[in-house]
Amino acid sequence: MQASVPQNDSRHPLTRLLGNGGNIRVLRALAEDDLPLSVTQLAERCGLTPQGTRLALEPLVEGRLVRLLGGARARLFTIEARHPFAKSIRTLFSQEQAQWERLHQALRGLLHKDREVVAAWYLEPAAGDDASDGRSLSVWLVQAESPVEPLVAAYQERYAALEHSAWTACAFRSLSLADLHALSADPLWWQANTAQARALKGLDPSVLVLRSRKPAQAALFGP
Repeated sequence: MQASVPQNDSRHPLTRLLGNGGNIRVLRALAEDDLPLSVTQLAERCGLTPQGTRLALEPLVEGRLVRLLGGARARLFTIEARHPFAKSIRTLFSQEQAQWERLHQALRGLLHKDREVVAAWYLEPAAGDDASDGRSLSVWLVQAESPVEPLVAAYQERYAALEHSAWTACAFRSLSLADLHALSADPLWWQANTAQARALKGLDPSVLVLRSRKPAQAALFGP
């Protein structure tokens, strides 16, 4: 078996600059903010530990794509505007954000006129999740009554028409309000499936459970 051949940084600088997910997270955070950021700020925005952030910054600073400002006690980082890749990097992450916004709008459009779905949310990955969990977007649908299986099948079919242009796979799951009430009593399930929830339609999961227990629940579900 042939051994891997290293690449020279002068010939292929992007191999090291974009060499892992940490580097890309740091560059994304810097590209989204015109102001220099500290390690603490970057770690918070990137979902990395401070040590992981420093390791990600090292090749970026050495490659001069990221500029270090300040001294040892007040170190700030920013994309070096004079670097030949700076504009392309900012454009790349801008296009990534635009693609996400198109997907977000498409999902909201699917859900908006469907009165059968009283609430829906997607899940952001949480600390400790397996990396493979983030390869598709997990979308939860809540309907007033069971059965829920036909709703999942219907949305998988509807989304199939969008998936090619969205360039993202979605995994739809569905619950009835009764299911949601029962599962809200299980703290492990609730933490895993709602702590990082971002609403696509209706109420936040915790608010939904509280309000839907009231007699006037039907008046509380907006489009």
